[in-house]
Amino acid sequence: MKNKKILILFILFIALGFAVWLQEQSVERKAEYSPFEIGLLFPELDPNRITSIVLGSFGGDVTISKENDNWLVEDEGQLYPADMESIDRIFGTTSELESIQVVSRNPDNHIDFKVNAPMESHITDDNGETRAFTMGTMGTEVQLYYDDGTEAAHFFVGKNGSMDFMTTYVRKADSDTVLLAPGYLKMIYGKGDATAWKDLMVCSITPEQIASITVRQNDGAFVLEHVIVTDDETGAQDMVWMMTEPDRGRVDSANMQKLTTLLRHFRATDFADVQEDPAQYGFDEPAAVVSV
Repeated sequence: MKNKKILILFILFIALGFAVWLQEQSVERKAEYSPFEIGLLFPELDPNRITSIVLGSFGGDVTISKENDNWLVEDEGQLYPADMESIDRIFGTTSELESIQVVSRNPDNHIDFKVNAPMESHITDDNGETRAFTMGTMGTEVQLYYDDGTEAAHFFVGKNGSMDFMTTYVRKADSDTVLLAPGYLKMIYGKGDATAWKDLMVCSITPEQIASITVRQNDGAFVLEHVIVTDDETGAQDMVWMMTEPDRGRVDSANMQKLTTLLRHFRATDFADVQEDPAQYGFDEPAAVVSV
């Protein structure tokens, strides 16, 4: 009886060892046959060393560079402060940019997925003259450079990989392989021209942060204050907007909501043309001075 138990245990031990061996073989085979492109595209990327970003599209290139710890975007020869949220989003996304599927290895398909490199071509005008023409990428070409000028990352962001915008086609510049990556990457890398990358935020203040607003104009000023009022009957307290100058009384809540919503995300459309004298813009006699 004892020998029988030992035999059973021995068989179970052998079976267990065989099962472990099969599992290890399965993992090894899976690793062997998995495409090397699957995984992080730039696992050794160091965002802290990047000092230049070039974003190319069919409409031209946008260059964003770091100078004395400040990021600047170039637009028609002028330098403007860059939107740091967008810059940080590029660094974070590129560091975690991951391939989840190999889609194609055929370079003829690059245009279909909008991950084609710019190509030199020729066109003939109405006079019959032929001239050189550069056809840009149909997507966005992304180039990141380190402080010593070496290339940190170079890839193409193409069209959406699904109807729900949850994936995007990408391709590393040194490879013909088209990959599928998670996320709607066009909003990260393909925002638009240079203006879209400028820091155009005038102010960003949540309504809860605002205690008072003063608007001074040529014909006088008015002051709005966020105060606590107590209901005489119930004793309940509530925060309301009151005008304290020149008159006193409650302010229309709908109008205040419009104003505080504007201050929550007050963004300009672009920088004005450079002028030496602020009076050229009317700042010598402003229409209003707003203090929040």
